[in-house]
Amino acid sequence: MKKIAIITFYAFLMTLSVNAQLLGSLKMDPKEFPTPTFSDSSVYKSIKGSVVVVRQSYQVRNRKTGKVYGRNGRADFGHHYSLGIRTEAGLVLTDGAIKPWEYDPSFKKVAQDYEPVISLTEIRDVESDGDVKFKQCPLQLERPQPDGAWIANAKDIVPQAIEIDLSGGNKDGWLIWFTAKKNLDNTPESEIAIRANSKKIEAGNGDEDVNYTSDSDMVLGGMYICPIYLGGGHIINKLVGIVVKDDKQWKLRTPFVDFFIEKPSDNQSTKEETPSIEETENTESEEMELTPIEKDKKKSKKNKK
Repeated sequence: MKKIAIITFYAFLMTLSVNAQLLGSLKMDPKEFPTPTFSDSSVYKSIKGSVVVVRQSYQVRNRKTGKVYGRNGRADFGHHYSLGIRTEAGLVLTDGAIKPWEYDPSFKKVAQDYEPVISLTEIRDVESDGDVKFKQCPLQLERPQPDGAWIANAKDIVPQAIEIDLSGGNKDGWLIWFTAKKNLDNTPESEIAIRANSKKIEAGNGDEDVNYTSDSDMVLGGMYICPIYLGGGHIINKLVGIVVKDDKQWKLRTPFVDFFIEKPSDNQSTKEETPSIEETENTESEEMELTPIEKDKKKSKKNKK
């Protein structure tokens, strides 16, 4: 009996100790509780499969002879990295994916005699369980386009698409940035960092300057997402805006307000499909040497130095 009493007494003391700890924790300052990271949020889970990195390559064509050239032994003259957002309307893109030469200082040196020609579009997922290699993805622009953005049909298997919010006015959502931890030219499979901060905006009220402060050497762009509460505890996240580069300044743009997406009629179609060429080695050089592109051969010949 004594043993039973002693065991019962110690059990009682342990119960008091645990309860005291629980009561003490309830009195803790809220600042002491760990704050959930953005990667734990429903917003992150809803967008991570809908965003891709776009590598858009282009060549130059002689305005007089019509001959097409790459640069420094490559099949492309230049290329640019940007973001693509998979939506129910198509792949939302910025000018970087449609006009990559506007972001390439080297093109200005030959612009008088040569015109740019889109040559190869490639994409890779921002986050993937395994394969993160760039793959060919021809684009087609077949519908009226919103002012300040592009919506393309892409020959791409869409694992996850996000809805576009066409309404204007005050929004309380997330400004999300995407940055490559390593230079994608040297490490195409580089991890893409996703960072976000809550932000209130007025959609449809023009561009807003936004800044990204980081030591990252490759900011790809961003997007603005707003949670929509449908009732019954159900929430969906809609795309409200995109982050674009304009005169070396990042700007948040909301081009979808009041934009009605519809299939174009025959006289509206502006179908533009990028021709595909074989992937070639992509190395930068301070010197610039035009490389002729032979149309009747799969592989371009490299200039001999």
